Amino acid sequence: MSVEIHRRSVIADLDFPETLHPLLRRVYSQRSLRSSTDLHLDFSHLIPPEKLLGIGAAVDLLVTALHDKKRILIVADFDADGATSCTLAIAALRQMGAGHVDYIVPNRFEYGYGLTPE
Repeated sequence: MSVEIHRRSVIADLDFPETLHPLLRRVYSQRSLRSSTDLHLDFSHLIPPEKLLGIGAAVDLLVTALHDKKRILIVADFDADGATSCTLAIAALRQMGAGHVDYIVPNRFEYGYGLTPE
């Protein structure tokens, strides 16, 4: 099996500070980020919750599960953000009164990425 490495061209019209490391400049540009304003991570730049598709139904389902003391299963990922978000979700659900919260981390090598019937 041969592997070919393809170099991507560096985009010239980037508006990042000169102090930004060249590697980060290249990574950001390949992810369609063009300026420091694309990197704002504060809450004012997040999508408002009411604009998330299906959020109303998700809230209703969660409220019902909490009220009826249903079991809740979190399907997590084994990378850093997956493990962190799983831990955070478990803690938050328990603080909301969920008594039966569990998690599963599917084997991505066996099932691939995302949810599967298995």
